[in-house]
Amino acid sequence: MSKTLAEIGYSIRNQVKGFFSSDDERIDIQLVYDKVWDVRSMLLKEEYRRFKQLNDQDFTSECCLEIQCDVVSCKGYNSGEKVFFVQIPKVESSLGGDAVKYFGTMNKKTPFRKQSFQGHLYSGHEKYTGNAPSFTFVDDKAILKNLPTKGMKFMCMIAVFESPGDICNEDDPFPIARHLVHKLELLVIQQLMSTLQIGPDEKNDARDDSPEPLQKQSRVE
Repeated sequence: MSKTLAEIGYSIRNQVKGFFSSDDERIDIQLVYDKVWDVRSMLLKEEYRRFKQLNDQDFTSECCLEIQCDVVSCKGYNSGEKVFFVQIPKVESSLGGDAVKYFGTMNKKTPFRKQSFQGHLYSGHEKYTGNAPSFTFVDDKAILKNLPTKGMKFMCMIAVFESPGDICNEDDPFPIARHLVHKLELLVIQQLMSTLQIGPDEKNDARDDSPEPLQKQSRVE
């Protein structure tokens, strides 16, 4: 069974705390989580380069992507043409097309066909697939065509997201293959220890004698 983000995070923090004798809390768990996501991204890219495939545990499901409607207009002129789209979380671009396993209806029975932007524009002229549900990515949006049901409200996406921490609960299974968890923990511990410039307390009295606690910092890509 996959470990949760909380289990991984607190395992790392407890191991790092074991390197110095102190009952003070100096390691922000949110900092640990942030580094866990960073190392996960690195490990998945390495695995993909080596094996050209991903594990099922690497993917995250997001099935509350709301379908929005916009009317094409220019300089106040309303064309009357509607465009359906959804805002999507960023996927790991280094994984290419394999980063997205499924994009379609919430019941996971109707996958939409991915097309290039040019292919999406002229898909209506295709004899056999012109009326099939399809999509194309434009920046942070998926532009939709041929919705299978009228009044469809949400889309489901199963993918390797760039920042799944925005949509994953810390008590959910962490999206990475089980055999990589140990390596992930070791790498995060090494990173934390390299930045921990904290000596042990003179007394184990729950008073923090260090100048500043280690807190979460902004991610640097």
